[in-house]
Amino acid sequence: MDGAKQQWAKAVVLSLAHYAKLQRRSFGWILFDAVVHRGNVYPAGNVSPEQMLELVEARAGGGTDFEKPLRKALEMVKQAGLKKADICFITDGECAVSSEFLQEFKAAKKALEINVFTVLCDTGSSSDSAIQEFSDRIEKASTFTAEEAEAKLFRHL
Repeated sequence: MDGAKQQWAKAVVLSLAHYAKLQRRSFGWILFDAVVHRGNVYPAGNVSPEQMLELVEARAGGGTDFEKPLRKALEMVKQAGLKKADICFITDGECAVSSEFLQEFKAAKKALEINVFTVLCDTGSSSDSAIQEFSDRIEKASTFTAEEAEAKLFRHL
């Protein structure tokens, strides 16, 4: 993602990190494109200003693979011993997942009672066909207004 899509993604990540800090909720972050570059967990919302800056400055390259970051998210949830965790997946939707992965992911979602909420950065080209397969809820960044963005992002967390 680039340009406005990337700006939306960074704004959403920062909002989620700030919300986790205020609520003292654990927060995990995964930077990905065709590979997972980094994944960090901030227990009980312990996100420092320096770490917030790191979230903003982080960049990935090109290409996309949804399966690797979703596997990493499951791994992070399991390692933390969480149930009823929320995964916020931020993407332009320009990818697909295999039917084998989808079956496996849905089973893990059910077993761990995970909710996947996807923010589709839909400025320019985007697609929601693949994310519909594994998301419980999809919010399109293009529909966010200053008045509604907070409610759309946080009402189900």
